[in-house]
Amino acid sequence: MLIFQFGLKILLWFTIIFWVIFCPYCIIWTAPHFYSPKNPKAGLMISLLVAFKFFLIGFFILVAISIFLAYRQELFRFMFPVTS
Repeated sequence: MLIFQFGLKILLWFTIIFWVIFCPYCIIWTAPHFYSPKNPKAGLMISLLVAFKFFLIGFFILVAISIFLAYRQELFRFMFPVTS
């Protein structure tokens, strides 16, 4: 459980850093051109969506690792039974 909490804090900080770096690029990328209508929040929405995906994928990986670490003894006993 401690590994999960520590990993979640690190993942949250990485997501924030990822969003801070990625957000200006999305805002520049969705900047209005000469003939296109203005939508100033499109870059913010795209960057938040990508940061959420980043967090979600990392969260699923963290959950899988935590479950494996919590039940690794039972898993190894199931995979390699001791016969006497």
